Amino acid sequence: MADKLKITLVKSTIGAVPKHKKTVEALGLKKLNKTVVLPDNAATRGMIKQVQHLVTSVRSFFKSSNEVCASRFLNKSASQMQPYLMTSPIPSLM
Repeated sequence: MADKLKITLVKSTIGAVPKHKKTVEALGLKKLNKTVVLPDNAATRGMIKQVQHLVTSVRSFFKSSNEVCASRFLNKSASQMQPYLMTSPIPSLM
């Protein structure tokens, strides 16, 4: 399973520091309450840390498409083949 971060813009960038505006845009967030899913790596975490007052983030565990295809070939039941989503807060950013 690949760890991903689900990031949502919860506060407007109007009046924010220009560097923070660029960081929010680099995260792929353009409108309020929009969400993006990005890989959980040091670069992404650093960007979130810089604009933590503007965004919320949650760690998501997604089943990759390769795992879904492999489970189909192994004749697993239909419930085990479906991708799933579990969320938990990111402890290092709280």
